[in-house]
Amino acid sequence: MPRVVIDTNVLVSASIVTLSPSARIFQAARNGQIMLLTSRYLIEEYQTTIRRPHITKKYAQVAERGDALVDFLVTSAVITPGIKKPVSALRDPKDVAILACAVEGDADYIVSGDRDLTVLKSFQRIPILTPAEFARRFKL
Repeated sequence: MPRVVIDTNVLVSASIVTLSPSARIFQAARNGQIMLLTSRYLIEEYQTTIRRPHITKKYAQVAERGDALVDFLVTSAVITPGIKKPVSALRDPKDVAILACAVEGDADYIVSGDRDLTVLKSFQRIPILTPAEFARRFKL
Protein backbone atom coordinates (compact mmCIF):
# COMPACT_ATOMS: atom_id res chain seq x y z
CA MET A 1 0.00 0.00 0.00
CA PRO A 2 1.54 3.37 -1.00
CA ARG A 3 2.51 5.68 1.85
CA VAL A 4 1.43 9.23 0.99
CA VAL A 5 1.91 12.68 2.53
CA ILE A 6 -0.92 15.00 1.53
CA ASP A 7 -0.25 18.73 1.71
CA THR A 8 -2.66 20.98 3.62
CA ASN A 9 -3.93 22.58 0.41
CA VAL A 10 -5.02 19.16 -0.84
CA LEU A 11 -6.87 18.41 2.40
CA VAL A 12 -8.63 21.79 2.22
CA SER A 13 -9.66 21.07 -1.37
CA ALA A 14 -10.95 17.63 -0.35
CA SER A 15 -13.08 19.31 2.34
CA ILE A 16 -14.56 21.84 -0.08
CA VAL A 17 -15.00 20.02 -3.41
CA THR A 18 -16.29 16.52 -2.78
CA LEU A 19 -15.76 15.25 -6.36
CA SER A 20 -12.25 16.67 -6.81
CA PRO A 21 -9.10 14.60 -7.30
CA SER A 22 -8.17 15.68 -3.75
CA ALA A 23 -11.41 14.23 -2.37
CA ARG A 24 -10.88 11.00 -4.34
CA ILE A 25 -7.41 10.65 -2.84
CA PHE A 26 -8.77 11.09 0.67
CA GLN A 27 -11.52 8.57 -0.09
CA ALA A 28 -8.87 6.10 -1.26
CA ALA A 29 -7.26 6.45 2.16
CA ARG A 30 -10.60 5.78 3.85
CA ASN A 31 -11.00 2.70 1.65
CA GLY A 32 -7.58 1.38 2.66
CA GLN A 33 -6.00 1.84 -0.79
CA ILE A 34 -3.32 4.23 0.46
CA MET A 35 -1.75 4.96 3.84
CA LEU A 36 -1.71 8.62 4.82
CA LEU A 37 1.27 10.10 6.64
CA THR A 38 1.00 13.34 8.58
CA SER A 39 2.36 15.16 11.61
CA ARG A 40 0.82 17.13 14.47
CA TYR A 41 2.06 20.32 12.83
CA LEU A 42 0.32 19.50 9.54
CA ILE A 43 -2.93 18.62 11.32
CA GLU A 44 -2.82 21.92 13.24
CA GLU A 45 -2.06 23.83 10.03
CA TYR A 46 -5.11 22.24 8.38
CA GLN A 47 -7.37 23.01 11.35
CA THR A 48 -6.24 26.64 11.37
CA THR A 49 -6.67 26.98 7.61
CA ILE A 50 -10.24 25.64 7.43
CA ARG A 51 -11.31 28.00 10.21
CA ARG A 52 -10.12 31.15 8.47
CA PRO A 53 -13.06 33.56 8.12
CA HIS A 54 -12.82 33.84 4.33
CA ILE A 55 -13.14 30.05 4.05
CA THR A 56 -15.91 29.48 6.61
CA LYS A 57 -17.90 32.38 5.17
CA LYS A 58 -17.75 30.99 1.64
CA TYR A 59 -17.94 27.26 2.48
CA ALA A 60 -20.18 26.71 5.50
CA GLN A 61 -19.82 22.91 5.44
CA VAL A 62 -16.01 22.90 5.51
CA ALA A 63 -15.66 22.95 9.32
CA GLU A 64 -17.89 19.89 9.75
CA ARG A 65 -16.13 17.99 6.97
CA GLY A 66 -12.82 19.18 8.36
CA ASP A 67 -13.57 17.78 11.80
CA ALA A 68 -14.36 14.38 10.27
CA LEU A 69 -11.16 14.52 8.24
CA VAL A 70 -9.09 15.34 11.34
CA ASP A 71 -10.74 12.47 13.24
CA PHE A 72 -9.72 10.13 10.43
CA LEU A 73 -6.15 11.45 10.37
CA VAL A 74 -5.76 11.10 14.13
CA THR A 75 -7.14 7.56 14.22
CA SER A 76 -5.93 6.12 10.91
CA ALA A 77 -2.91 8.01 9.55
CA VAL A 78 0.70 7.40 10.52
CA ILE A 79 1.68 10.45 12.56
CA THR A 80 5.36 11.28 12.26
CA PRO A 81 7.26 13.25 14.91
CA GLY A 82 7.91 16.20 12.60
CA ILE A 83 11.39 16.81 13.98
CA LYS A 84 13.66 15.97 11.05
CA LYS A 85 14.33 19.12 9.11
CA PRO A 86 15.55 18.26 5.64
CA VAL A 87 18.07 20.59 4.09
CA SER A 88 16.50 22.12 1.02
CA ALA A 89 16.25 25.51 -0.61
CA LEU A 90 12.52 26.12 -0.34
CA ARG A 91 10.80 29.38 -1.14
CA ASP A 92 8.24 28.80 1.63
CA PRO A 93 9.86 27.61 4.89
CA LYS A 94 6.53 26.08 5.99
CA ASP A 95 6.94 23.48 3.23
CA VAL A 96 9.77 21.92 5.25
CA ALA A 97 7.10 20.26 7.42
CA ILE A 98 5.79 18.35 4.39
CA LEU A 99 9.24 17.14 3.42
CA ALA A 100 10.11 16.22 7.02
CA CYS A 101 6.94 14.17 7.30
CA ALA A 102 7.74 12.39 4.03
CA VAL A 103 11.28 11.54 5.10
CA GLU A 104 10.30 10.46 8.63
CA GLY A 105 7.39 8.37 7.38
CA ASP A 106 9.31 6.75 4.53
CA ALA A 107 6.74 8.10 2.07
CA ASP A 108 6.29 6.76 -1.42
CA TYR A 109 4.63 9.99 -2.64
CA ILE A 110 4.00 13.60 -1.69
CA VAL A 111 0.77 15.09 -3.07
CA SER A 112 0.55 18.87 -3.24
CA GLY A 113 -1.10 21.64 -5.18
CA ASP A 114 1.65 24.03 -4.09
CA ARG A 115 3.78 25.05 -7.05
CA ASP A 116 6.76 25.65 -4.74
CA LEU A 117 6.76 21.90 -4.10
CA THR A 118 5.52 20.51 -7.40
CA VAL A 119 8.30 22.24 -9.37
CA LEU A 120 10.78 20.10 -7.43
CA LYS A 121 9.25 16.96 -9.02
CA SER A 122 10.80 14.85 -6.24
CA PHE A 123 12.60 15.12 -2.92
CA GLN A 124 15.09 12.48 -1.82
CA ARG A 125 13.64 10.17 -4.49
CA ILE A 126 10.07 10.72 -3.27
CA PRO A 127 7.92 11.84 -6.22
CA ILE A 128 5.94 15.05 -5.71
CA LEU A 129 2.67 14.93 -7.66
CA THR A 130 -0.35 17.18 -8.02
CA PRO A 131 -3.67 15.68 -6.88
CA ALA A 132 -4.71 15.18 -10.53
CA GLU A 133 -1.43 13.39 -11.35
CA PHE A 134 -1.73 11.12 -8.32
CA ALA A 135 -5.40 10.34 -9.03
CA ARG A 136 -4.54 9.46 -12.64
CA ARG A 137 -1.60 7.28 -11.64
CA PHE A 138 -3.74 5.26 -9.23
CA LYS A 139 -6.94 5.41 -11.31
CA LEU A 140 -8.91 7.11 -8.54
